Amino acid sequence: MFCPHCGREMAVKTAFCTNCGKSLEILVAAPAAAPAPQLSMRESEIQLMQRTVDYFKQKEALYQEYDRTCAQVFKDAEGPSAGFIVWSIILSIVSVIFIYVGLFTYPAEGSHIGLGLGITGFLLAIGLIVIRNIKAAKCRDLLANSVNRYWSIYNELQAHYRAYPNCPVGMELTNPEILTVILHNLQSGRHDNIQGALMRVIRDADDDDLEDFVDDLGDIVLPGHAPKKTALFYTAKLFD
Repeated sequence: MFCPHCGREMAVKTAFCTNCGKSLEILVAAPAAAPAPQLSMRESEIQLMQRTVDYFKQKEALYQEYDRTCAQVFKDAEGPSAGFIVWSIILSIVSVIFIYVGLFTYPAEGSHIGLGLGITGFLLAIGLIVIRNIKAAKCRDLLANSVNRYWSIYNELQAHYRAYPNCPVGMELTNPEILTVILHNLQSGRHDNIQGALMRVIRDADDDDLEDFVDDLGDIVLPGHAPKKTALFYTAKLFD
C-alpha cells in the first residue's frame, strides 16, 4: 500500500504515514503491471518466417545469379548447338559425295573435275573434323567455367545458410522467392505453422520437375556418386 500524500510505500497497514506523518484515511494499491500479450502460434510462426525471409533476402541478387548459372550449366552441358550439328551433317554428306565422285570418275576418265571434287571432299572431311574438335573443346571449357561459377556461388550461399541458426526450412529451399511464397501461405491463414505452409509449396510444385532438376544437375556438377541433394538450391522457376 502507498501513502496518498507522499507516495511512500507502507510495509504494514497503519493509521499514519511513517514518512510524512499524515493520516492515512485512503490507502491506494499499486497498479498491477499489465500482462504481456501472448502471440498465437500462427503469429509466432509468421514472425519467424518474416525474419527468415529478411535474412535470406540479403543474398537475393546472388540467388538470382545462381538460377542463371544453373540454366547456363544445363545449356553448356548440351554441347554444340542444333544448328552446328545440322551443318556438320550437311558438310559430311557433301564431302562423302565429292570423294565418291572423285574416286569413281577420275581413274576411269582422267577427269580433272573428278580429281578436284575428290580433293575438295577430302579437305572438307578434314576441315570438318578439325572444326568439330575445336567446337567440342570450346564446349568443354564453357561447361568447366559454368561449373566453377556454380560452386563459387553455392559455397557462398551455403556459408550464408549456416550462419543462420535454427533455420525453419532446408537449405535447398532458401531462395527468397520460395520463402516469400511460404510466408504468404501463413499470412493468408491457409496454415497455422511453417511446416504446413512449406508442405503446401512442395505439393504445388511438379514432383517430376524437382526430381529431374536434382538428378540432371547432380550428374553435371557432382563427381562420382556423391549425394546430389547436398549440392544444390532449388531455383525459383521450379515453384512458379
